[in-house]
Amino acid sequence: MGTCDRPAARRPAGLDGRSYHQEFEVLCRYDVFFTDDLFDPASGLLPSVFADPGPDGRFHVGVCLDEGLVNAQPDLPNRIAAYFAAHEGRIKLAGEPAIVPGGEARKGDWEAMLDAVWHFGTPRFGRQDYAMIIGGGAMLDLVGFALSIVYRGGRQVRVPTTVLAQCDAGVEVRTFVNEAGRKDFASTLAPPFAVINDRAMLRSLGRREWIAGTAEAFKIALCADRELFDFLCGSAAAIGDRDEDVMDWIIQRSAVLHLERIRSEGMAFGTGREQPVDLGHWVGHRLEAMSRYWLPHGQAIAVGIAVDGACARRLHLISDEELDRILDGLTRAGLPIYHKHLDERTAHGQLKLLASLEDMRHRFGPHVTVLLPDRIGHAVPVRAPDRSTLAHAVAELAERAGDSAV
Repeated sequence: MGTCDRPAARRPAGLDGRSYHQEFEVLCRYDVFFTDDLFDPASGLLPSVFADPGPDGRFHVGVCLDEGLVNAQPDLPNRIAAYFAAHEGRIKLAGEPAIVPGGEARKGDWEAMLDAVWHFGTPRFGRQDYAMIIGGGAMLDLVGFALSIVYRGGRQVRVPTTVLAQCDAGVEVRTFVNEAGRKDFASTLAPPFAVINDRAMLRSLGRREWIAGTAEAFKIALCADRELFDFLCGSAAAIGDRDEDVMDWIIQRSAVLHLERIRSEGMAFGTGREQPVDLGHWVGHRLEAMSRYWLPHGQAIAVGIAVDGACARRLHLISDEELDRILDGLTRAGLPIYHKHLDERTAHGQLKLLASLEDMRHRFGPHVTVLLPDRIGHAVPVRAPDRSTLAHAVAELAERAGDSAV
């Protein structure tokens, strides 16, 4: 009987002892477009956004619409259908548009999220199709989160429909949902295929939503762009008068600054401990939760910016004059600098807001840092403010706000 020599065993290349070191990079690439009236049949922008058509040579697109947007623009579903009909040689609707409830309170509604999951899990929507998500920031998060966990993630084209979402949330690479009273508790990394900022979508916004969206522009301006901050302060009247050209410039500048920050500061893949909490957000997120999301995100962030500014002044990072400019700029733009929830106390007399700091320490470690301005147009990570600093900041803002407090 013949014998078979067993080949000499060779160690796999790259194996060092009993371990193998794995390392690779993920390339993220997407375009952000700025337009006016995306669904005008004469516009050829939308078909040009997609790539890799289906077997019939067309791009198949499933559309999800924010319920609040449809209530404000009841003709929008028909306009979308008419647009697809006008371009039927290049694009095709993958079923009827889904109407999805929006708003921050719904971002913690797992039943609504699962409804969106099953919408993308039906045979009418294939993994090679595109999901066009049209709505405010919370709805973009909810549907984007759902899409990211179906078939290992689908290709999403976002159309943000609020000032706030066009400035910031719409160009984000992550999606978030709320849980157990915690804002943005769960998240996925899900960069969009493309983002389309359509100024026509903003025309149905109420005054509060129009103004509140500029809070994220103030935030990024304080962190990275003094010119934008000066423009915001000098354009308060134009913002209040709904000057579309002024708002268009603010949105474009803010969106680009957020995109540059995502790329240059590693915010897309940060695991948490090395990432400071964004300016105004550790306060703003807690205020939203304390109000059970009655307080809109933009207004909450504006109050958070005011608190962080007051803390920065007490820590000698900025001057009295710089704090005055920050608070005056927010106030003149129609944004609040104080909210009654800031001064809510526990049975032991402690500010309830301190729970936000404890939550951050639990999530990011005992040495959590926050971004605070050290001058207008620049921010630095510093240790989270202590109880005394926070208490003095809240008291100062309450006095400054007076009868105008919300």
